[in-house]
Amino acid sequence: MNLNIKRATISTREITFGKFKSMNSDEFRSSLDFSRISETASIQNVHQKAVHFNECIQYVLDQVVPIQTKTIKDRPGNVWFNEEIREAKRGRNRAERKWRQTGLVDHREIYHAAKVGVTRLIENSKASYYRQNRN
Repeated sequence: MNLNIKRATISTREITFGKFKSMNSDEFRSSLDFSRISETASIQNVHQKAVHFNECIQYVLDQVVPIQTKTIKDRPGNVWFNEEIREAKRGRNRAERKWRQTGLVDHREIYHAAKVGVTRLIENSKASYYRQNRN
């Protein structure tokens, strides 16, 4: 059997971010006190005031929360994955949560049936896709 399916190209892109949740708020406040943000009051033009304020905040944030750059891969979705599978997986996850909360055997059986159903849906969808795309 020969499958004539091209492998998807994976593109990469860089993202920049800062970990604001781990920011030390005391350090941020003290850095603001030593910044030139107090000079904002003496500026008359509203636009220049906003620009100065933003520059001061950005400068302090860059010191307190360093910007990190990360290269990520943009992976294409599975072509065989469809809305029916998505809904079945949601139902399976709902059933699992219910079973874990209650611990009842009936809920475990419902979860197990949903799990088997999702597995069959995925297998059938994959088989159908690859059957249609072979030589």
